[in-house]
Amino acid sequence: MSAVIYDFKRSFFRLSTLLLLIIFILVGVASTYLIYSSMIQQGYSLDQKLSVIAAIDTEDNCLIIKGYVFDEKGDPVSFAQVELYINDKLIDKASSADGFFMLCTGTKISPTNINKFFENITKLAQDSKLVVTYRDVREEVRSSTIMFREVKEIPLTIGFPRIYYLKRTLYTYHSPTAFISTSSPILIPRIDKDDVAIVYFINPFFSLGNNSIEAEYCIGNYLSLYTEKNITKACEEIKDLGVLNKTIVSVKIPLDPKYNGLAILIKKDDLNTTYITGYSTSRGINTIYLSLLSTPLGTIVNFAPIIMLYLAYVLMAKPRSIGALEFILARPITRLDLYLTRYFAAVLTGLTLSIAVILGLGLSTTAILGITPDMTALLTIILGLFLALTAIYSVYYSLATSIRSGLYLAIGIILYLIFTIFWQTIVIIYAYITGQLFDFQKLTELISYSYYFNPVGAVNLLLTMLQKSYGLSSVEVNPYYVGLSVAIWIIVPFILGYLRFRRINLST
Repeated sequence: MSAVIYDFKRSFFRLSTLLLLIIFILVGVASTYLIYSSMIQQGYSLDQKLSVIAAIDTEDNCLIIKGYVFDEKGDPVSFAQVELYINDKLIDKASSADGFFMLCTGTKISPTNINKFFENITKLAQDSKLVVTYRDVREEVRSSTIMFREVKEIPLTIGFPRIYYLKRTLYTYHSPTAFISTSSPILIPRIDKDDVAIVYFINPFFSLGNNSIEAEYCIGNYLSLYTEKNITKACEEIKDLGVLNKTIVSVKIPLDPKYNGLAILIKKDDLNTTYITGYSTSRGINTIYLSLLSTPLGTIVNFAPIIMLYLAYVLMAKPRSIGALEFILARPITRLDLYLTRYFAAVLTGLTLSIAVILGLGLSTTAILGITPDMTALLTIILGLFLALTAIYSVYYSLATSIRSGLYLAIGIILYLIFTIFWQTIVIIYAYITGQLFDFQKLTELISYSYYFNPVGAVNLLLTMLQKSYGLSSVEVNPYYVGLSVAIWIIVPFILGYLRFRRINLST
C-alpha cells in the first residue's frame, strides 16, 4: 500500500474529520432549506411554471384588476385563463392576450364615501385570489397590500393603499438579492441577448382616471443603491423612462453586466417613490442556485481550516515532538519522502473533503429546488475550497516542521482566527482608517481584493469570479492574480518548511 494512501486513510477516517464533514453537510442543507422557505414567503414557487403580476385599477368608477402572465421562459402567455375569486366565489374570468388580462371585481366606488371605499379595498385584499390556468398548469395567487402613507393623508384623487398580486417562478430573470430588496412589486421576466430587460412594475400613484407619472431609471451597485439615502448618488447616470399613465407599467431597460442593481425613480407632483431590485444577466435559475450554494459556503470556509490545522498537528507536529519521526526515519526512507508523503496525504484529504462537502451541498440544493445541478458552480466552488485548504495546510505544515506541538497549536489557532473569523473585521478597520468605509462599492472591492493576501482566499476569489459571470457581482477579479496568490501561498511555505525540516534535530 502506498505510504500516501496509508497516511490519507489515517487522516481522513478520523472521528474528528468525519464528524466535521457531516456537520458541514448538515449546515449546508439547513441553510439551503431556510433560504428556500424565505423564497416561498416572498412569492416564489418551485412547483409552478407561471409568473403573474397584477394590481387593482379603476375604470368607470369600478375596481378592476389588470395584470400580466408569463411562462417559465419569461414570455407573455396568450390564452391563459385567469379567474377572480372573492370568498371562494367566482366573480369574473378572462383570457390573456399577449400576457395581458383584465378582470372586474364587481365593486363600485364612490368618491364621496371614502370610508366605504377603504372598506371595500380592505375586504378585497383579504378575501380575493386569482387562479391562472394555462394548458396543464394551474396556479393560485393571493393578494397583498402596500401602504405608501397613512390612509388619512391620501386624498382619493391621488392614491390609495395598493392591492397587488405577485407570484414569481424561479425560471424568470430575477436575482436572489431581490428577495429582500423590492420597495414595491417588480418583475423582470426576461433579458434578451443584448442585455435589454423587460421590466414590469406597479405604479404606486393612482387616481380615478388618468394619472401620468414621470419615470427615470439608473443602474449601479445593488448594495449602494439599497443603502444610499440619496439614491442618485449611487447611480452612474440617471436616464429618462418617459411619462407613464398605466397601473401595470411595462418598460424596456438596457442593463449593464458590470452592475447588479436597478433603480426606477417615480415622480408625481410632490410625491416620489423608488423601486430597487437586484438583477442578473444570467439565467435566473442559475443565479438562485449559486446564491443557495454561496450562503452556507461562508460557514464552511470559516471552519474547514480547523481540519487542516489538526491534520498538520497529528501528521507532523505531534509525532515530531514525541520522537516518533526518528523511528520512521530509521527505516529506508528519506526526510524528503516523509515530508512529501505526509503533505500529500493531507492534501488528498482536503480534496476528498472539498468534493464531499460541496457535492453534498449541491445535491441537497438540487433536491430542494428539483432542478438539474449547475455543474459549473459546483466544480468552481470545489476547486476554490480545495485550493484554500491546500494553501492553509501549507502554512500549517511549514509551522509544524519547525516548532513543537504546543507552540504550533498556539500560533496555528491565532493564524486561523486572523485568516477566517476576524479577516473582514481587519479589512473594515483598514477601510475606516483610509476613508473607504462608507463607500459601499469601494468597500466591497476592498474586501474582495484582500483575499489575494489570505491563504484561504482562493474560494472567495473564485466565487466572486463566478458571481461576476452570472451578473451577481460588479467586482472584477483578475484570474492571473488569483493563480499567483494561490501559487505563492502553497509553494513558498512548502519549500520553507522542507528547508527547515531537512536540517532540524528530530531528537526529543
